[in-house]
Amino acid sequence: MKYKWIVKNNPNNNLVYFFNGWGMDENVFQKVKYPKNFDIIMFYDYQNLEIDKSIFLQCSKYKNKYLISWSMGVMISTIFEQELGKLNRKIAINGTIKPIDDNYGITKKIYNMTINNFDDSSSQKFVKKMFFKDELILNLINRPICELKNELISLIDYKGNENFYFDLVYVSKYDKIIPYKNQINFWNCRNEKVITLDLGHFPFEDDKIFNESILI
Repeated sequence: MKYKWIVKNNPNNNLVYFFNGWGMDENVFQKVKYPKNFDIIMFYDYQNLEIDKSIFLQCSKYKNKYLISWSMGVMISTIFEQELGKLNRKIAINGTIKPIDDNYGITKKIYNMTINNFDDSSSQKFVKKMFFKDELILNLINRPICELKNELISLIDYKGNENFYFDLVYVSKYDKIIPYKNQINFWNCRNEKVITLDLGHFPFEDDKIFNESILI
C-alpha cells in the first residue's frame, strides 16, 4: 500500500485520511475542491497492505482526524482501525466492508470475469462506468496494467473488519461498479446513517460530497 500527501499545510489541526478505490492514485483528485484548513493524506495501491507504519504516528499528532473511504477503500480502511486511532468522523462512499460478495458487493462471477479478461481496454471501460455524466470522464487510471490486475487479485484475499462502524454512508443510486441494491443490502443489516445520491460510482463530481461529509 502506498500513500501520498494531497494537501500538507502544517501546522494544521485537521487531517483527512482518504482511502482511495481500486486502480486509482492522485489523479482522482484532479477536479476535487478540498475543504479549507484540512491536510489530506491519500492511501492507494492495494497490491499488498505493507506500509511504513510510522506514517500513522506522524498523523496521530493532528488534533482532529477524519476518515473518508471510497469504493474498495471502504474495506481496506477498516483493516487499519488500530493504526488510524480515534476519529472525529468516519465516512464510507460507494463501497462495503464485503465488496466482493454476491449479496453485498460485486458478484464473484463478474469480479472473476473482470480479472480473467483484464487488459487496457477493460480498464478504460471501467473508468467510463464510474461516471454518471459522460462529459466528466477524466484520465483517472494512470498506472501499469500489470499493477492493476495484481491489485484486483490481491483484493480477493483481504477481509474487512465488520466490527468497524461508520458515522455516515453515501450510496449512489446509479453506481455501475458496486450495485446499489447490494450496497443497501449490506448497510441495512447495520446501524449506520445512509444517504442515497443521484450519482454514479465516482461521486466527487459533486464538490459537496467530499467537503460537507466531514463538515456536517
